[in-house]
Amino acid sequence: MGRMIDEYLDFARGDAGEAPESVDLNALLDDVATDYRRSARDVVYASGPSVRLMIRPYAMRRALMNLIDNALRYGGNTAMLTLEQSLTFVRIKITDHGKGIPEADHETVFKPFTRLEPSRNALTGGVGLGLSIARAIAQSHGGDSTLEKQRNPNGEVTGLEVTLRLPRPVQPVI
Repeated sequence: MGRMIDEYLDFARGDAGEAPESVDLNALLDDVATDYRRSARDVVYASGPSVRLMIRPYAMRRALMNLIDNALRYGGNTAMLTLEQSLTFVRIKITDHGKGIPEADHETVFKPFTRLEPSRNALTGGVGLGLSIARAIAQSHGGDSTLEKQRNPNGEVTGLEVTLRLPRPVQPVI
């Protein structure tokens, strides 16, 4: 019960009070992945492009950790991080090798306290706030979070990919 209350209070507080900073997302992702590997967790990040955004770094770290924790818990004990960029957006992808989430539940799981794992055992599931917090943080940065099942060429599900999509400021042409 204490863990649930702590998680709810963190959710309710959000990232209020933290000032945005210019952060190299490549360095942030590398740092997060390194922290997991130090604790013998299988999180893979192949260094990506250097992309600087104005973000609240502790909030973004929290969003990433919630998504990675879910990938490790439900997705085969491995999480792969990818950083992609376009002219207008940056995408941070967290991919696992689990059975995924039924497509009918892709929006439902972002609602606070939603758990697809039916037991009440804290060892097999959280309190249902991880995805809600991650999406709220992405939205507070002007972005969003989405889910997509990963499939092999035969159409079989090979995992789940969660994408944090964050806007990039448009650079003027000089």
